[in-house]
Amino acid sequence: MPTSVRLRRFIVPASVGLILLVAVGWYNFFWLPDTHRYLDDRNFRALKTLSEQIRLGINNFDKMMDNAADSGISNDKLQDYLSHVAPQLEKPDDEETESIIGKGDSSNYGDPPKISVVADEGTHFLYMAFKRTVEAPVRSTRHKQVRYAIRTDLDKLISKVLPPTNRNPFNIVLVARDDGTVIFQKSSPGIEVARIDTFEDESTAEQKKKKPEEAATGKIELEGKKLTQSSRYGEVTLAGARYRLYSQPLQLSFPPIDRARKTAKQEASAAPAENWVFCA
Repeated sequence: MPTSVRLRRFIVPASVGLILLVAVGWYNFFWLPDTHRYLDDRNFRALKTLSEQIRLGINNFDKMMDNAADSGISNDKLQDYLSHVAPQLEKPDDEETESIIGKGDSSNYGDPPKISVVADEGTHFLYMAFKRTVEAPVRSTRHKQVRYAIRTDLDKLISKVLPPTNRNPFNIVLVARDDGTVIFQKSSPGIEVARIDTFEDESTAEQKKKKPEEAATGKIELEGKKLTQSSRYGEVTLAGARYRLYSQPLQLSFPPIDRARKTAKQEASAAPAENWVFCA
């Protein structure tokens, strides 16, 4: 059989193989990275928008308490004022306030208010302690100091800004403090997460193999303090499944309540603003 005839028998298979090779290469090296980049950019934009809505929603509570103080609302009438102006806020009982914030002379009150997140029967509540000196009434030389303690259901507050499940681009949404403690979560697969610093990172799997003492823990350096510094992306294993993890800093304007200091007699130090991290 002539050589030209034998070569023609391989032209069609070789052409098909070459086309498939080019298609696979284009898919892996061009289409897939571009798609991932588009999805990553979209998810970071969505995460930034949601975190900004949460931050603004909490900051508005400070303005509401400023307005209450300017309007001369006393602490006894605060609940009636909140019921009409901000139904999502409520005045906790005095006993509950003292156990979390302290008594009336507590240094945990301030302007801007100090905040604390406390879990109660499976629900996270955001407490705010506000104190401000207002102008003295007419014919009086004494300035009046008002103190308000309020709380809101943090789970409801964050859930309201999230899109419906059928339009949510994320399977799991988490909000955590800078120490890694989760204070809000919504999971369509039903996965429960207590801390964000216990995720297993796929990107550091090779490094773990080189360090057997770290590999034994099965965890990575996902400290909350690092996650609150900048937007981050990584691949993690959660409940046996691989997820793409996106994180966005969520810095509030208010310092935290020091629950170990309940009175003004104890030395108070300037505390930095509360930092959270929004993960999805």
